[in-house]
Amino acid sequence: MEIRDYAERLLFGDTLEDKLIRPGAFEDLQPGAALARVPESPGRPAELRFDQSKTKNGAPAAPARKGESNLRDLEKPENRGALLHHFANHEILAIELMALALLRFPEAPADFRLSLVASIGEEQRHFLLYRSRMRKIGFDFGDLGVNDFFWKHLAYPATMRHPIDFAVRMGMTFEQANLDYMLHYAAIFGRLGDRATVAVLETVLKDEIGHVKNGVHWFESFRRDPQLATADLPADSRSLAGLSQWDAYCALLPESLSPVRARGFGYHVEARKSAGFTDEYIDALRLYAYSRGRPPALYWFNPACEESAAAYARDAVTDDAAGVIARAREIPRLSRAVRDLELDLEILLLFLAGHEDALLLREMPGRDFLKTLHDAGFAIPEMYPIDGDGDGDGDGDGDGESESESESDGHAAAISRRKLGDLRPWGLAPDSLKQLRPLFANVIGRRGESLAAGGEEQYLRHARMYSRSFSLAVEREFAEREEVTELEVGLDGVGRVAGIDCASLPQVRAAIAAMKAKAAPDAGANAHNILLKARFGTAGRNRLLLLSNSESQSVPESQSKTESQGVKSDEWTSRTLDKYGGIIVEPWLERCADFSVQLTVESEDHIIVHGVTRLWNDRAGRFVGNLTGRIFDGLSEDLRRALADPRRGILPILHQAARFAGARLAAQGYRGPAGVDAFAWRSGGRCYFRSVCEVNPRFTMGRVALEIGRRVRSHRAALWLSVDRRTMLGWYAGNNMQPRPELRRDQWLCWAKFLGQSYPLQYKQGLIDAGVLFTTEPSRARDRCMLLVVGANFEECARIAGQAGVNLSE
Repeated sequence: MEIRDYAERLLFGDTLEDKLIRPGAFEDLQPGAALARVPESPGRPAELRFDQSKTKNGAPAAPARKGESNLRDLEKPENRGALLHHFANHEILAIELMALALLRFPEAPADFRLSLVASIGEEQRHFLLYRSRMRKIGFDFGDLGVNDFFWKHLAYPATMRHPIDFAVRMGMTFEQANLDYMLHYAAIFGRLGDRATVAVLETVLKDEIGHVKNGVHWFESFRRDPQLATADLPADSRSLAGLSQWDAYCALLPESLSPVRARGFGYHVEARKSAGFTDEYIDALRLYAYSRGRPPALYWFNPACEESAAAYARDAVTDDAAGVIARAREIPRLSRAVRDLELDLEILLLFLAGHEDALLLREMPGRDFLKTLHDAGFAIPEMYPIDGDGDGDGDGDGDGESESESESDGHAAAISRRKLGDLRPWGLAPDSLKQLRPLFANVIGRRGESLAAGGEEQYLRHARMYSRSFSLAVEREFAEREEVTELEVGLDGVGRVAGIDCASLPQVRAAIAAMKAKAAPDAGANAHNILLKARFGTAGRNRLLLLSNSESQSVPESQSKTESQGVKSDEWTSRTLDKYGGIIVEPWLERCADFSVQLTVESEDHIIVHGVTRLWNDRAGRFVGNLTGRIFDGLSEDLRRALADPRRGILPILHQAARFAGARLAAQGYRGPAGVDAFAWRSGGRCYFRSVCEVNPRFTMGRVALEIGRRVRSHRAALWLSVDRRTMLGWYAGNNMQPRPELRRDQWLCWAKFLGQSYPLQYKQGLIDAGVLFTTEPSRARDRCMLLVVGANFEECARIAGQAGVNLSE
């Protein structure tokens, strides 16, 4: 029988018997002309025409998408029948689409055409196996509706122009996904004791590996044809031959079809290796993420949001929205230190985003690093680069000069075309407005309507909420509530030591004098130390500690390029008042333990509290780490009993304070993530609790720590640490080692290699049980690296932290 006649009967025949015809021998002497017009649908009997609405005996028209629920679902015969019916329809579609390829590409190599004929025979056998199992359950093919998904993506000539397109879409995409589905469902039917269906699925899997291997073979053969080029490739690389297997595959997929369609439930590497995929391709597909349904939320890291807000706070306070918007287009250039922070930590958004969300990144992470996170159970979202070089020096060691950098607010063409569900910067502020404004029109639904109606004002009007004046007002209001006093048990009391908000140098001097006079005589040597904090600032920046032994001299808590020991307090105060509009004057408190509550503000009446972490800051107030899971570990026995008491401890206060602060944010129009910091402190032998230290209307490191901690086994301590370059170099000195001076990355890599080999990750029940996991990429660190330490308790984690160079007792 001529292959063309055979293919026409398979495609246009309107009976099931037409789809299953199998002559004894084939000839290809008259392949004919290419099929000029592709039908909207293949020929089929009425009961098998595309329609997903038909059901039988309560069976779904298609199987559940969530693989984790299938074991329970498939205990029901009607669901098993629906699943097998779904698979049987795929076999018929495959037969029809292979027949279409034979008709569309009569000039294709003879071996390619014969391989399709052989595959058609195997697809026919698969269908008969599925139908036999369905009939045992009480179903027959046609009892349920069938879908046309495969047909829509493979059939139309406008996008399927060459045999390589068929190899990519059928063999390397839909049939590749079957490698996962067959293994996944074979395991489930095995647990159900249905060995007959397991045998069918194992037979199909064996053949599918061959089909995928055939697709990979012809893909590799066709893409080396010098006549084959595609306009979808960059202008300087029209040839597919020079690309990696993964890049060439992605280049040939139509925009409507994502590589994620080449994965099923689970991810089976060995089957893909048997099919001929390269290791690089296998890793790339495993890590690839793309929303299957809902438009993704796009995350963007802007850690200098407070600084950005400070520059416009005065206009924002007076509701001069037009003035703020005009000035937002001229955001000052960030310092190199902040630029390094952006690049070092932006990947942390990965832990906040869902697997169907997306990140907008200045620098794309390495594949090996992402593979490590994926293997640890973290979802890898989509990632889009910003157009232009965000680093400036290109070697990743952070030694370039800031003057040579060119800051870009461009976007990759791919994200510019995407429909988005939301835009989620680290913090709503003018700097995020600059980057995200071009994408406002991409956001759909109510959120898109809101941005269209006044998105710029939404990003700018929140500037005042970053002010420590706002935090101070929330703290005072909460402390004055009568019901709070009912929770002052287990400790001597909720601290009433609030700061004083000052707008002038005389006010600052008066507040300092008043606090020194108020200090109790038995409060200790540090009772007269005073802390000055600019109205805007984060991570220990913009603060000054006045020591009690010197009224004319002050000691900066954190050294920087512009501050030095011995700077006059009045000079710092005047400069800070001019830049930030105000200073908060507080007594210096002897802290026992810091905590951070993470929440999401939905409305004044709907505040979601996600959890509480223990917080470590250094003496400069800079973030050092978070403890999740066992937040009261490591405290003195008396303090631990007081804080951790399930009925009379601090958790009720923390939750009340967080909801109160969230409601105040909501009243100002804020919606989104937030964090509320609190701490216990001692004075004169007594212990107090400050329930609202700072309110942060943005994502916080505590929120990231909570999300990371979800991958750790319960009852284990998870200590998430920030290690700066100075600490890393101190590790070398402590181990009598000399770091290589050539590149910073080499210094980080040696340190990371030691920790990774000394404390390898261990898993139990699919969760992290012990060891060290790097949550930022050591090979690309400039000034900071983040790592997760998991152990039986805090003491064990602290010991490992000490091995990394971090002393948590300081």
